Amino acid sequence: MPEHLSDAAELGHRFGQTAALVVPTLIGAGLWIAWLIVGNLQGLLFTGYGRALLLKVFLVALLMILAAANKLRFVPAMQSGEAKAARHLARSIEAEAIVVLVVLATTATLTSVLTLPS
Repeated sequence: MPEHLSDAAELGHRFGQTAALVVPTLIGAGLWIAWLIVGNLQGLLFTGYGRALLLKVFLVALLMILAAANKLRFVPAMQSGEAKAARHLARSIEAEAIVVLVVLATTATLTSVLTLPS
């Protein structure tokens, strides 16, 4: 709604600032744990577990691209008063939600269906 554009833009800006600190830490921790679990390039490329892990990494990278578009394009446009930007941001967030569901499904598969590489 146009009357909430400024507040939404401010919230998006603050969220982006926090995420810029938290997300790299989570990615680093995830990569470190993944390396501890998989152990080597063979385990990553030639096991079902490794391939599912690569899919999860790809999906998280896709989330980072969507998040960058939100932070660098849509939120600044909203701060400038561009009403269309709010619709674009909402669609981007909807797309992110779908990708997050696929990430969660992949994580469920990793933790309950696939066996760890030996």
